[in-house]
Amino acid sequence: MKVAIDGRKLEKNPAGLGIYTLNIIKYLTNKKVFCYIFSNKKIYLNLTGINKNYIKTKVDAPKRDNIYDNSWFTWEKTVLPYRLKKCDAQIYHQPANFGIPSEKIPQKIVTTIHDLIPKVLPDIEKMNLYDKVIFDYETKEVLLKSNKIITISKNSKRDILKYYGNFCSENKIKVIPNGFLKVPLKNIKTKKFKFKYIFYNGGFGRRKNIINLIKAFKLLNKEHPEIRLVIAGEKTVTYKEISNFIKKLKLQKYIMFTGYISYKDMLSYIKNAEMLVFPSLYEGFGLPILESMSIRCPVVTSNVASMPEIAEDAALLVDPYDYKNIAEKMNLLIKSPELKEKLVSRGDKIVKKYSWDKTGDETLKLFKKILN
Repeated sequence: MKVAIDGRKLEKNPAGLGIYTLNIIKYLTNKKVFCYIFSNKKIYLNLTGINKNYIKTKVDAPKRDNIYDNSWFTWEKTVLPYRLKKCDAQIYHQPANFGIPSEKIPQKIVTTIHDLIPKVLPDIEKMNLYDKVIFDYETKEVLLKSNKIITISKNSKRDILKYYGNFCSENKIKVIPNGFLKVPLKNIKTKKFKFKYIFYNGGFGRRKNIINLIKAFKLLNKEHPEIRLVIAGEKTVTYKEISNFIKKLKLQKYIMFTGYISYKDMLSYIKNAEMLVFPSLYEGFGLPILESMSIRCPVVTSNVASMPEIAEDAALLVDPYDYKNIAEKMNLLIKSPELKEKLVSRGDKIVKKYSWDKTGDETLKLFKKILN
């Protein structure tokens, strides 16, 4: 079997779609499935785990970083179909809901839709009209032209059918959950601080709900001034807004930002934390939940979108719109070592359900089923 894949999200330090794409390519090439990869640079050739004997790359695809630069659109609608017609791949896998050629191609098309954030939370994400129209157009095109849709949670499947049910039947969608990188606990160094802390990791976008997390921490801080809040992640455009809010609440000495940290460093921070708090308003999956459970750190997360589906009964669920409820559950976990241990034990069972090998295996089975 030969598969063509859009690799534009592969980076030196991949995140999100890049991590998904990388792990699919790793699995396929190690199963001796040949992959044609279309990208804008050769960075991924240095990424470990890929069997380089089973890849061929074409590096002429413009990035989609600037949606107002239409060179990416021209490439997707003219160059990409030309490349696909010239290669002998039987499957074209698009790891995100964009980049579907307008004209007919010889390959069966499989597209992965991770979430519908711009559709579900357009006001919170502050998308302009142009962005909304582009997202809506591309999602409809993907659903109509793909032979099969992969999505990463039952919640995302429900959202697809809710918002785009006229463009896609239920049996066209296959739920294949994400995996995650499991690191043995003994291999994770412990970050040692002179204080106890609550940990957050998951980005700075407005849907991540960091402002409500800080409000909740302010309430907790009155009863537990010995506990700090550590926020990890690259400081993006919303950082200044968050930083100013912390100053307004006079919490500067209680809240620490790590900036960008490696995956192993992130696990080190989690390992020694009192808990992970992940109060996102919407996630297609919720990877930080599994990462924390895998190293036996208790989790507080939202009761909306995919979070309850992933966490099951192994986390304390909160209303992410109610900061008092977030504070209440954090306080409950601090005061109850027995509850912590109960959640951690349940988490041990849940993480066994997920791996990138399982994701890759289910994806490959789907490819084979489509061709048969």
